[in-house]
Amino acid sequence: MNEAATLLAVLIAGSLVVTKSVDLMREVFDKANRAPKWVWIGGAFVVGVVYCVGWQIDLTDVARQLVPALAPSPTIPIPEGGVAVITNSSPDMWASNATILGEVITGLCFGAGADFWHKILASLSAGTAAKASKAAGCCKE
Repeated sequence: MNEAATLLAVLIAGSLVVTKSVDLMREVFDKANRAPKWVWIGGAFVVGVVYCVGWQIDLTDVARQLVPALAPSPTIPIPEGGVAVITNSSPDMWASNATILGEVITGLCFGAGADFWHKILASLSAGTAAKASKAAGCCKE
């Protein structure tokens, strides 16, 4: 399996885990459905970041390999007595914060995908429930 497919599979799986975790939290803490929607959307981002930092899931290295614009720039030699123009703060802007920054970014990606999957799963669930109630209603005598 190539890197792009692996990255996509992990992002989908992580987003689904975050989706179901937030759905469980919603069932436990907000059965009356009183909390505004933004609370649960924000909760998905928080849950995603907590999962990725807690389990040390960092997908940024794979993403950096797939996207050339994110690759580290080559080291720019500074001529003796001269000034070199540097386009970014360091040759590899990710090097010092590679783990925690990558984990937070990965968690935010999981949280962003969770809202998408929540809508998909809710529509599938509603369609199944409607079919079941229709089937039960037509067969009663």
